[in-house]
Amino acid sequence: MSLQILILGLLSKEDHHPYSVKKMINKYTKDVIQVTDGNLYYNFDFLHKKGLIQKVQDVQGDSRPSKTTYGITEEGRKALEENIYETFKHAKSIQLLYSSLLFIDLVDRSRLSYMVNETILEIKKKIEWIEALHKEGNKDLNEPRTREYIDFIVINSTEGLKTELNAFERLLLLLQKQ
Repeated sequence: MSLQILILGLLSKEDHHPYSVKKMINKYTKDVIQVTDGNLYYNFDFLHKKGLIQKVQDVQGDSRPSKTTYGITEEGRKALEENIYETFKHAKSIQLLYSSLLFIDLVDRSRLSYMVNETILEIKKKIEWIEALHKEGNKDLNEPRTREYIDFIVINSTEGLKTELNAFERLLLLLQKQ
């Protein structure tokens, strides 16, 4: 979905050829999001068949294949907005929001703030649950060597969740600031 959000978002600003979209994605994401030609053209074809984008211009080259420029349709604009909301609603990792964040100006930030706040509450509950479970211990896994690995798992899990929590809290501040 993130590649489709990127394609629709870029086309919502201006008509583009698929290759120029790929170059822009690489430029804006500093190669954090890697796009193969096959995946790019597959998604353009998919979005075209769904009626979310349309061919705007087809330029024939002398010694190369035609160069097709695409634009977004009204249905595509609606789908873009819905996809951004869906991404925020189901995001379990801040990285899943990267493509949507580039087009945040196209949606209602207060609605996104609510969704991010819900994610923050979920993450806090997970951290509390893991820590409580760890304190409670497990009689079946109480051998000293096993306990070390359990501690490792708990520490690693909670540190990862705390990193995500911090990122979502910073995002919430950004959303509320604007």
